Order: sequence, then structure tokens, then C-alpha cells
Amino acid sequence: MEAATMYPYEHILAVTETPNLLNSSFHKAVILASRSRAKLTLLTVKLTQTSLLKRLLERSCVIEPKSKRTLTTKGLEQVLKYPSKQISCQSSTIYRAVLNQLKQEHYDLVVLPHKRYHSIISELISADEWHLLRETLVPVMFVNSSQWQTQGHVLTALDINHTQDCHQAFNHHIIHESKGIADSINNDLHFINCFLADNYSIAFETEDRAHAHSMLSQQANQQSILNHAVADLLSEKYHCHIAHGLPEDAIPIKAHQLDVNMVIMGAAEHTGLIHSIKGHIPELLINQLPCDILAVKPPTSELR
Repeated sequence: MEAATMYPYEHILAVTETPNLLNSSFHKAVILASRSRAKLTLLTVKLTQTSLLKRLLERSCVIEPKSKRTLTTKGLEQVLKYPSKQISCQSSTIYRAVLNQLKQEHYDLVVLPHKRYHSIISELISADEWHLLRETLVPVMFVNSSQWQTQGHVLTALDINHTQDCHQAFNHHIIHESKGIADSINNDLHFINCFLADNYSIAFETEDRAHAHSMLSQQANQQSILNHAVADLLSEKYHCHIAHGLPEDAIPIKAHQLDVNMVIMGAAEHTGLIHSIKGHIPELLINQLPCDILAVKPPTSELR
């Protein structure tokens, strides 16, 4: 087992539309930067033009309730030490401004506000969040306006049902990233894996004993695989959960049950046709989860 260490962020990019050093995305980026001794750049984006559909999308945004908690003296002192650099730019979209800035300097994390959209409108336009999931290998954290609860929970979604070396390496990377984040905000760590019945076409509730026994056997097997996958990398206490169902259904339910500060998941592991089949789950979850979300990208310069 490897020793637990904070994930070594070196340069974090916080993105905002308003130059306010007390906004949630900047404040949470400050916490991560201060605890990993990273540089922090604040990018303020002034949107130059917005299409009618884009305005409808933005108006459909679900506004999160503002946190009633204020910054502590220590928190305010942390904020005032940053940013290391401030940049302002004009762009037609947030994601284009971010992608352009990622070409200018090396960053290992992007932090920006978490917006959720009503489903009908979001079907018409590809939101900034989805572009940032697909078009960069830099991890992206979407944050809401509430502060992180100390001694709260972080929930990490893993897919343990594929045995390719590259996928297992990605799972290891997600686990290490999750450990660093959980340590940095003083939270405990939960892992979840979702599975479907062997014959999903007939995976409905039934009183058939053979079917029930098969389901229990599959669940026990999934639990064992998940436990071993995590135990091989972590020595500290953690919690493993198995859910029967689609990830886009099961993960929000478990996140709500635990009242988590953040959900961590993998993204951009696949491109092209494989992405069209398997890569949509993070995009669906972005619009369903009210908590903060960290989309971890593969630790490689090449998409698979």
C-alpha cells in the first residue's frame, strides 16, 4: 500500500464571470491551492455575444441556494493571499476562454461554478460544462455556492467491470485523486460501483428464488472486486457501496443519501464512437447532481 499524500496540484485555474474574490469557485480553489501549495490563477471572462438559445439555456439554469455561512477570519486571510495572477478576457463562451487559457500555461485543475439546466433546454444546446468534459484532459471541478462541510463525505464513482490495463490504471488514478481531495477538505471517502444484471433485458423485480440468488451472488462478487480494488491502494478507512442500476440513476440517489460535499468521477476516457456509447454518463450526472463535482481525466497525453 502506498503512503497517503495530498494530490500535488501545482497550478489551479479558477474561472468566474464576475471579478469577486469571495465567490464560491475562487474560494474553494483557494482552499485547494493553499493545502497543496499551488499557484492559483483567476480568469474572469466577459461574455461578448450570446445567441437566443444560449440565453434560454442560461435562464433555465437552476440557481443553488446561497450559503448562509460566511468566511471565517482564517478563510478570509487565505483568500487575500491569492490569486497568484489575475487575467481578464472576452469570449463568446466560457469554455472557449478556458480552452484558450489552457493553451497558454500548464494547469492541473480547473475550478468553475456548477450550473444545472432544465432538461428540455439542455437538449438543444451543448453547455460549457460538457465541452470541458470532452475537449481537455485537465481535470475540471464544478462547485456550488455552499461551503464544504468538515467531516462530511466525498463519493467516488468507479467502473470495476472492465479489466483492460489502461482502464485499471485510470481507476487507480481516480482513487489517488479522491484520496487527496478528501484529505484536503477533511472528509471521509466513499466509493460506489454500479452494475446491471447479467441479462439486463429481463432484470425486473421477481419473486423467483433462482433469480434472487443470482442477483445476490452478482452483488457479492461486485462488492468483493470493489473492496480489493480500493484496498490495494488505500490503507485508511473508507466505505464501499454497490448499486444495482444505471450510474445516472444510482449515483444521485447515493449522493443524496450521504449528503455528500462532492462526487468524483472519471471523464474523457473514450473518444469517437466509444464515447458516443459510453462517454455520456458524466454529462448526464452534471445536470442531476446539486453537489460539487470533480471530473478526473486520464493521466496521459492521449485519449483512448
